[in-house]
Formats: sequence, C-alpha cells, structure tokens
Amino acid sequence: GVTDDDHAFMDKLDQLQRPFFVVITKADVLTPLQLAQSYTAIWHDVTTRHPAFVQVEMPMCSSRNGTGIIDLYKRLHKGTMQWLVEHLP
Repeated sequence: GVTDDDHAFMDKLDQLQRPFFVVITKADVLTPLQLAQSYTAIWHDVTTRHPAFVQVEMPMCSSRNGTGIIDLYKRLHKGTMQWLVEHLP
C-alpha cells in the first residue's frame, strides 16, 4: 500500500505541480488476488488525494525475478523522450 512517506513525497510533487506516476514494486510477493486488491486500493488512494498523479496504468514490477522491469524501462524512456521534445529547443 501507500505509506505515509509515499504520501509526503507525493504531497510535495502536488505542491510543485509536478506530474508523476506510481510504480507498484514487490509484485512477486503477493498472490494474484492480493496484487489486484492492492492495485485497486493504491489507485483509489492516489487518485483521490493527489492531483498531480498522471492517471495511467500503474506498472507492477519485481526486482527479485525481473517481472515488469523491461516494461518499466520502456515507459520511463518514452516519458523522458516526450518531456525532452516538449521542453528543449
């Protein structure tokens, strides 16, 4: 779930009006049902409290077995390239 430290960081991003997205880590620790329930709870928690949250699918990954890491890197690359195109001359 979302910790108090997570919320504090996201609160700061909200104050700065900096868009962000959320990555769900340790996806290998939960059962599929627990993971789905956690995803839903996190989505609700973040979307109702943080206006700077970019409401796109939250990637899930595991550093233990590598699940989702390649997708996460692709998303980060795409977002970085899009930002560069929009903000650099």
